Amino acid sequence: MNGNVFQLKGPGGYTPALTASAFPQTFFFDFKGLPAQIGNDFIYADRIRFRVSGPIHLVNDPGVGHTQLMPNRQQLANIVRQIRVYSPVLGEICPRKASYGTFLINHDERFNKRFKRDVPEQIRVPAGANETEIGVFVDFEICFERDYMISSDDTTPLATMFEGGQLEIDLAPSNAIPNSVANVAWTMGTGANAWTCRASIEYHHDSQLFIHVPTQARLYEQVLSAPSFELQNVGAPQGLDKVMSGSRLAIMSWLGAGALSLDEVPFLIDPCQFYTNAPAGSGVNFAQQGLQRIDIPWRDQRSIIDVQAFLHSFYSDIKRSSIVQQVNASTIATDEWIAGLTNCDLSGFPNMEDILAGGAGGLMAGDPLLNPALTLWPMIWPGSEQSKIADMQMVDGTLPFSADFGTSPSSRPYRWRTDEVCQWSPNGILDLMDDIKRPHVSRGGAYALVPKYDGARMSSDRVAAFLPQKVVLASALK
Repeated sequence: MNGNVFQLKGPGGYTPALTASAFPQTFFFDFKGLPAQIGNDFIYADRIRFRVSGPIHLVNDPGVGHTQLMPNRQQLANIVRQIRVYSPVLGEICPRKASYGTFLINHDERFNKRFKRDVPEQIRVPAGANETEIGVFVDFEICFERDYMISSDDTTPLATMFEGGQLEIDLAPSNAIPNSVANVAWTMGTGANAWTCRASIEYHHDSQLFIHVPTQARLYEQVLSAPSFELQNVGAPQGLDKVMSGSRLAIMSWLGAGALSLDEVPFLIDPCQFYTNAPAGSGVNFAQQGLQRIDIPWRDQRSIIDVQAFLHSFYSDIKRSSIVQQVNASTIATDEWIAGLTNCDLSGFPNMEDILAGGAGGLMAGDPLLNPALTLWPMIWPGSEQSKIADMQMVDGTLPFSADFGTSPSSRPYRWRTDEVCQWSPNGILDLMDDIKRPHVSRGGAYALVPKYDGARMSSDRVAAFLPQKVVLASALK
């Protein structure tokens, strides 16, 4: 990021306002006036940032003389429901059915940036019931950069490809914030136009013209019974235009239900609503139900009972660093702080609490890795910075696997989150060249495509299809 920003505007202006109610409502922003070039440089979109702000307050009294900490960033993510990024040229970059505020904060922001957290946790203000509403904000990013690629900007589209498209951000119902200790509830303020949103696109300059590698974060959901599971139609276009079936699977996480546990709060399914809008009972608690074996035949990973090896490798690769909660004197005096509970703060990512915190229900005997607060089970992740696309597994179709549990969960909805590196169809990439006014020689133009990286021309077409392409004058290749 180099400080270049296009601020987005919609029918409600640069700062549209909504009134929270019992139903989701939508902030709209239009993509207009995005240039292909500034001077001699081409302009590429790095990410979309948006920030939602408004008031919250306690619904019920935590008790005489007691106070409650306001929700942290992970809990506040529930203020946003579904998100959509649409481009008339590229299609559904972020499909509504797969994009939630909770997913962006709980999962995508970490994986896209190779597990580097860059947003500090806010100081959490304590409050009692019937006090003045507390103003909060929560920031999100929809990242087009992928730090696991050879270069993070290999996946950044030309900004002009968004022209005429739309960003949609759903404000959640007023009861969206999860309950806290002792089921004390927070609610969103319902004053007229109390909730606002601002959004912008961050971009960078480049003197060369590239066609990026298409990527998409995806969500798979199946209602199944253990031990057999499957992800269906992996690698399909899923709303992206001009791409063909088949993708490189860069990231895959089995999303867990998580748990919150103290003497006064029993195990709750998904206390921070990672499974926003999912049916009741979704997901599994990997520790509470005792994950014992995983068999992933399409990954050539056969029947491993040392399932903790996945976590051990993941923690080693991401180089975990705990996030220290910012506190002041009033924070330390709250019931939550005295109880030692830091709800869903991601400091122990991918656990919602510290890796060693067991609470009621405890850890698996003698094994702190399999923790009841685990929000996801990492199955595939980038092995190193500047990962080679050719080393990522090619997938296309239904992917089965099996897993055994000590207490086998009943039939229920399960969810998996992936990040997939897609490929343009032969005609699709030529259409893109037409869209950016650089028609290919095969269509009577003056331009040709070459892979961005040296040596790629010697590779197979299958490898080159997943690489960014440089648009050059065909005459320069003679």
